[in-house]
This record gives sequence, structure tokens and C-alpha cells, in this order.
Amino acid sequence: MTLSRGLLTTLLWAMAWGCAAPSEDEGEARARTGESAIRSGSVTTEHPAVGLLFYDASWTCTGTQIAADVVLAAAHCAFMAPESGYGVTTETAQDAPRGMMFYPNVDATGRYETTGGIAVDRVYAWKRSVQSADPDVALFHLAAPRKLTRYPAVAAAPPSSDVAVKAVGYGCTSTGTGYYVKRERALGWQADLKEAAINYQSGYTNRRAGGATLCPGDSGGPLYDGSSIFGVASAGHATISFWVDVTLLHEDLDRVRRALTTVRSGSGVRAPLGEPR
Repeated sequence: MTLSRGLLTTLLWAMAWGCAAPSEDEGEARARTGESAIRSGSVTTEHPAVGLLFYDASWTCTGTQIAADVVLAAAHCAFMAPESGYGVTTETAQDAPRGMMFYPNVDATGRYETTGGIAVDRVYAWKRSVQSADPDVALFHLAAPRKLTRYPAVAAAPPSSDVAVKAVGYGCTSTGTGYYVKRERALGWQADLKEAAINYQSGYTNRRAGGATLCPGDSGGPLYDGSSIFGVASAGHATISFWVDVTLLHEDLDRVRRALTTVRSGSGVRAPLGEPR
């Protein structure tokens, strides 16, 4: 389906801010201009598989462990990372952006902790640029495994009834501040989420909430029921939020997940650029 130029521009702009985690002053300025905010969300210390994907203090995303050493997130968390000269070749394992880290632990207030951080050494993406019509999905390989009792799995099909799902992310709040804190918002699959009127990702169904839900830093975060992942946060602005329907990639994701567990970076783990603030 063809997008109008205005809507395409809006969506590309929304994705461009989807992972950024600006300073407090920058965040407040964006809030005043009507940028999206997580509404009706609450701080959580649950969802142990969901962590903060970090490149530097200006660029963060959210990701979900689906194996001891594999994290599911949005492709633009890689190809838009501000590493000079970095680019993504689709559907092949390659070095991750230099210094990218995965911080899965939070303190009692839900804020990320730098203890337990793991370097990200490889990435396999299905999308290489904002303009591409491919699904905004990628798998990130951890340089060292992090073992959990149970990992969420990508569902083979979306829910057939109005089940409760949650959007989880480390993005900002309605004031434009509050980055690096894990938050969740409960949504009804049929009551709150609708198929987008415009499908802008090459046949992959996008779902939207009735109002703003996603905010910078939430990109890559799961839309799931605690065990089955149905969507990955891709883009949003003041009135709409989009998740990629990852159930359509179920078999591919499982195949690549298994392959990535055998792939290690030939150059070793590269040093981080620094920790989040």
C-alpha cells in the first residue's frame, strides 16, 4: 500500500527519534512540541528479559532476551546508531555498532544498573535504512550469555481474542524526562490495539494504540503477554504508535536465533564508548 508523502514524513521523523535519549533539557523541549509520551504507564522491576540497549548517552533502545545470548529489538537501533561510517547489510550477521551494550538489571526504582552489563558484538537485521520498506526487526548477539529461568519466545500467531498484553520500554515520560527507567503499559489486544490503516512495512502488520504510547528509548521493546512476543516497538508520535508484527517472522527469527548462538566476533569485544548517565 502506498503512503501519502505527509504520513511517510511523519513516520520517518518518528522513527528518527525512536531510540534517542536526549538530555533532560532536550527532552522537555520535545515534550513542548507535542512529541509522544508513555501515557498510563507505570514503573516496573519485572520483565527480567527486557533490558536497556545502549550505544551512548544520546542513543538508547529497549530489547528482549529470547535466548541466553540473543536479544530481539528494532533494526533501526543498529543502523541509526551514531557510529561514523556504520551501515547495515540486511539478513547477514555482522559486527554490532562499536561499544553497544545490553543492561538488563534495574534497581528498586526501575532504573537501569550498569552492573551486569553485557557487550553486544553481532547484529542480524532485516532492515537497513529508514526509507526501506522491510520490517524494522533485528537480533543482537551478546558477547557473553546471561542465563534466565525462562525466555520469552516469538509467537507463531497473534492472539485470537482480547487478551491482555504489555508494552515495555526504557523511554521517556509525558514530561520528556525519565529516561533509563523500565516502564510498562497494559493494553487489550482488541480493545486498545488496532491494525494500522496504512501498512508501511511491506506487508507486515503494524498495530497502534488509541493515543500516544511509545516515546524515545522505547524502540525495540516488546508487546507481549509475559511469555509470547507479538510485536516490537518501531515508531510513534503524539497520536499513534507502531509495533512490527513479529509473528510473521516467527520461523526466520527462530532460525537466525539458533544460528547466532554459534557466531562470535572475529575481532573480539570492542570497548564501550562510556556508560549511560
